[in-house]
Formats: sequence, C-alpha cells, structure tokens
Amino acid sequence: RRLVKMDFNLGQKKNCLIGNWSEEKALHDYTGHFRMPADGPKGRSTFKRCIEHSQRADNSDLKTSSKLDFSDPRAEHVKLNYQPDSTVGAREKMLLQRLKTVASEKPPPLPPSRDFETTTSLDYQWPQVDEHYNQTRGQRRMRTLDNAPTRGRDRTFLLEHQIASPHVCLEEEERGEDLAPLVEQDVPITISSAKPQLFPMSNPSQGANPFGKDSGYLSSSSSS
Repeated sequence: RRLVKMDFNLGQKKNCLIGNWSEEKALHDYTGHFRMPADGPKGRSTFKRCIEHSQRADNSDLKTSSKLDFSDPRAEHVKLNYQPDSTVGAREKMLLQRLKTVASEKPPPLPPSRDFETTTSLDYQWPQVDEHYNQTRGQRRMRTLDNAPTRGRDRTFLLEHQIASPHVCLEEEERGEDLAPLVEQDVPITISSAKPQLFPMSNPSQGANPFGKDSGYLSSSSSS
C-alpha cells in the first residue's frame, strides 16, 4: 500500500477545502496566489504574503513585553484610556449610580457568635452567672481544676446534699436581718431547722417495708 502525502489548501489545485477557505479565496483574489504557491518552498510563507500581512497590522495592537517599556496600570502616573460618559446611556448611568450608592453603604456588623467559642483554658471566659442562680446548667464537671465548685451550680442540689448551708435557720432570730437584701434581689430563700427529726417511715427496718426484717408482719401472720 502506497502512502500519498496531501497538502490541504496549498497550491493552485484545491482538492479539499479545510479551515477558513473563504479567507484563502480572498487571499488568492488579493495577492494572486493561495497560502503557498505550488512552486514555492514548502513549510514557509512567501515574501509577498508577509508584506501584505504586515501592512494590514495596526501598530497600536503590537504591545511591547519589555520590562523597561512596561507601565503598571495600577500606578498613579499611568493614565488609563477610559471611555467618555457620552457613550453611557441613561439606563446605564442609573445602574452605575445605584451601584455606587450600595457600595458606599456600610453593612451592619455581624452579631457575635454564640455557638463557636474557644475551649482553651487560658482564653476561656466564664459566663456571667448570678450569685443566686438556682437552675441546672447541665454540665458534668461539678468542680474546677482547682477543686473549687463551678459557678452556676444548682442551689437546690447543694442544699439537699448538705454541700451549701441554707440562708435562714428557724431557731436563729439574728439571721432574720439578712433577709432584707435577698428579698430586694427577688431570690428564693432557703430555710432550715436546727432540730431535725427522722420521719418514722424513713427507717427501712421499722415499718417501711411490711416484709422487712423487724416489721413483725411475718411473725404475726404465722402465729395466727
């Protein structure tokens, strides 16, 4: 099988038009030949074609890439070629004015984040909790690293487990004067008694459970 090399759009005989064939025909009508003459050297353009293309080129489109001739457009001494306002219509002027108005307005500041806070011990700030705060905080750690009670612990829990002392004792009349500031602060007042008595049903060995050890229920039933 013999391989035949074919040059597209070259020479006087146009077997197959590939690419911008309308430009090739216009070039032939203007210069008298196609992209490359049939008898010309292969692989390079002719002198006449280069002359025609250089004459059509605009010098303003040939920007230099030299560092010495380069002018930074962001510099103050460089004058940019902006279009005059005469080319801007009424609608475009209105839109530009709206954009300038929106850009000049400062957006409202963002609210402080409440969900994302630092957990570093040095930068962490305890929340401002009232001294008489008596609601459960829901935290598992009941003491700090210094073995001190954390702020905001449940006041009822502390009183029930005898961790904190109540505000007022019934048998001490001197403590009644301390109620005035608590009443002004609208704080729930806790009262205790100096003569605690055990409830009889609270003893598990005496009557709390009819089937207990010393309840006497089984002995009475067996005798009967």
